[in-house]
Amino acid sequence: ISSLAHDLKTPLTIIRGNADLLHDTPLSDEQNEYVNFIEKNALHMQTYIQTLIEATKSNKGFILSLQSIKTSDFLSEIRNQAKALCSTKSISVEYFEDYKTSYINIDSTQMLRVFENILSNAAEHSPKNTSISLTITELDKSLKVIVRDMGKGFSSEALLHATDQFYMEDKSRNSKNHHGMGLYIAKAIVNQHGGN
Repeated sequence: ISSLAHDLKTPLTIIRGNADLLHDTPLSDEQNEYVNFIEKNALHMQTYIQTLIEATKSNKGFILSLQSIKTSDFLSEIRNQAKALCSTKSISVEYFEDYKTSYINIDSTQMLRVFENILSNAAEHSPKNTSISLTITELDKSLKVIVRDMGKGFSSEALLHATDQFYMEDKSRNSKNHHGMGLYIAKAIVNQHGGN
């Protein structure tokens, strides 16, 4: 894992460098928005890589930096993330929110990582021109999040092992693109926030 994390630094540096170069060219407002999204998410990836390196050095898990943030601001980030992840496959995103909590105490960078993992899985396994629904409700002073997609769903085995480290249901997947870490990391971060 540590070697993989270090190997990711080089392509990430290239992505960030090219995004910087794009800013030096004439761009439309829409193109500028896309470049800003690339830069913003490249910074997130850099943080994730550092977190992964830290996680391999310690059995204590992830180091959280908890802060009280506006629930609406955080959920706005989630909506933007979902929209960006789904747009490349012409997948629409439906939202339903019903909560009263104004502020939540979380490590927003790590929690955004959780949603990125879950939403990217949903987008990856959804057929084109379908939809993903994101439902956020409040239950016993906690936020309950449901992500639904129109993919084939988990097999019985995958339901048991999907959050296990290195688990890959589809053995034919190229190991360079999928390492069986996404849901494992998502679960660990949620657990450290006292959730499940």
